[in-house]
Amino acid sequence: MVNSMSRLNRIIILSGLACISLITTIWFYLKKPIPRAELNFAIKNVLIIRDRKSIVLSRLYPEKGGFYQPVSFSDLPDHLIKALLAAEDKRYFSHKGIDLLAVARAFKDNIRNLRIVSGGSTISQQLVRIIYGRPRNFFNKIIESFLALRLEYHFSKQEILTAYLNRAFFGNNLYGIGVASQTYFGKPVKQLSVSESAFLVSILKSGTIYNPYKKYKIVDERRRYILKQMLENGYISKEKYSLSREEKVSLVKFTKPFRAPHFCFYIKNKLSRLNLENVLEVRTTLDYSIQKKVESILNNHLDTLRGNNVNNAACVVLDATTGDIVCMVGSADYYNRDDDGQVNGALSLRQPGSSLKPFLYAY
Repeated sequence: MVNSMSRLNRIIILSGLACISLITTIWFYLKKPIPRAELNFAIKNVLIIRDRKSIVLSRLYPEKGGFYQPVSFSDLPDHLIKALLAAEDKRYFSHKGIDLLAVARAFKDNIRNLRIVSGGSTISQQLVRIIYGRPRNFFNKIIESFLALRLEYHFSKQEILTAYLNRAFFGNNLYGIGVASQTYFGKPVKQLSVSESAFLVSILKSGTIYNPYKKYKIVDERRRYILKQMLENGYISKEKYSLSREEKVSLVKFTKPFRAPHFCFYIKNKLSRLNLENVLEVRTTLDYSIQKKVESILNNHLDTLRGNNVNNAACVVLDATTGDIVCMVGSADYYNRDDDGQVNGALSLRQPGSSLKPFLYAY
C-alpha cells in the first residue's frame, strides 16, 4: 500500500512538473519577439519602378509576382472592417488569436457533413498561413494556432487586420485590398460603399473560384450573405441592409494594374541578374508620356493591318546619344493570351532573316 501511494505521489509530482515545464515553455515562446519585418514583409519588399519623371510605373510584389498597392489602417472604412469580421471572424476583437467557439462549431459541422466544410480559423491564423505558407494539415493547424497567439501578443488588432488585408489574395494576380479596390471598382479603398466592401470580402473565400470577372453571380450571392451577417451582428441597420442588398455592384473593365508591363519585368529581371533583389525602388530612363503615345500609334497601325493577318507588334525607342530606353512596348496587349501578349517581342530571340541583307550589301 505504501509503495502504491509512493508511486502515485511520484506520478503526480512528475505530471505537475511536466505541466509547469510545458506552460513555461509556451509562455517564453509567446514572449519571443516577432520581427516587425515579418508582419509587413509584403510592404517592405514591394519593388517600386518609376519612369524618368518619377511617375510610378508599377509596384511589384516579389514574393508572389503579383500586383500590389499598400494601404494603412486609416484607409479602411469601418463598414469594410465589419464586412470582413462578419464573414471571417465575428469575435476578432475579443479573442487572443484562437476562437475556441468557432473551432467547436467547425468541428461539429465537419462531423455532421462527414467532410471539411468549415475551418474555424481566425484572421490571425489566416495571416500566419499567408506569411509562413504551411501546408494545411492537423499538425500545422496546431503550429498556426501558437503562432497566432504569439502574433497577437506582440501586435495590435489594428496592425494584424491591416497586414491581413494588405496580403490577402483577391484573384487575378491581385494581392491586397488596395489594388483590388482600384482594379475592380476604379477607386481607392476609402471610397468603397458597404455593398462594394462586402463584394470584395466575398472574394477572400477563394480568389480563384470567386473570380468576379468569370463568376460574378456566385460572388454576388456571397455578397448578399455577408450583408445579412452584418445585419444579424448589428453592424448595419435594416435600412442600410435593404439598400446595400439591392445595390447593383458594377465592375470596371479590367485595366493594367501597372504601366509599361514588359519594361517593368525587364527591369525586375535585370535587378535579379545583377544580384540587386534588395533594391526597393528604381528610377528608370523610360518616359511614360512617350510610352503612351507609342502604344497608341502601334495599336492604330495594327487595326489597319488586321486584314493582312498581322495581330501583334513590338516597339523600342532609344535615345541615340545616350542609349537610354525611352519606350518599350513588348506587345499590343500584355493581357491578351490568344496573341501571347505576355511574351516580350522586343527582347525575344528570332531568326535574323532579311535583316542581315543591309549589312551584306554595305560590305
